[in-house]
Amino acid sequence: MRVLIADGHVLFGEGLRSLLQAEQGFEIVGQARTALETIEQTTALLPDVVLLSVNLADGNAFDALRAIAGRAPQCAAVVLTSSEADEELFEAFQAGAKGYVAKTTPVAHLAAALRALPAGQLVLSRHLANRLIQQFRLRSSLDARQPAALDQLTRREREVWQHVAGGATNQEIAAQLVISENTVKIHVRNILDKLSLKNRMEAASLARQVGYWTNVTTH
Repeated sequence: MRVLIADGHVLFGEGLRSLLQAEQGFEIVGQARTALETIEQTTALLPDVVLLSVNLADGNAFDALRAIAGRAPQCAAVVLTSSEADEELFEAFQAGAKGYVAKTTPVAHLAAALRALPAGQLVLSRHLANRLIQQFRLRSSLDARQPAALDQLTRREREVWQHVAGGATNQEIAAQLVISENTVKIHVRNILDKLSLKNRMEAASLARQVGYWTNVTTH
């Protein structure tokens, strides 16, 4: 299996190169540090797999991912990450990733997963697979209800939802909007009920997915 490694940190890339080359059946055909280098090398070398780190030197990993999907669809792009953030996970697969792997994954497990790619399997741990399925269900559910579901939210509930999406606590939201914590709790409960969500995490994730999060800062 011919592999291209793309990571903004040279030492990590070199280390992964050494570890994978020690595994049977892998040939590292190139290394890249930026999105542009990744796209150029993918187009020129046509590797079977591109191991693409979220931490590219220019910060444009998802641009590279979309370009690979468009220019070299035969190459399977697998995202390497250290955050496992829900919005990042969802965006990676929307952009065409065939896998999403934590950088802490043992190389033997990574190698085994990569070998399964030709059979059409996704490279994804079980807990991340469950989260991905949940995210797609949330998005599909909202798509089916728009715009009626969002129209049910009052102006104040929308404000609270924005703060929830930014990771603010009830106490922080109360201070920012000059209302009581109990009132915030009521608004959060109403938001979850109206959007058919289970918890704050789902509410925050959904707000980010539909572009409703405005990066509200609390003090």
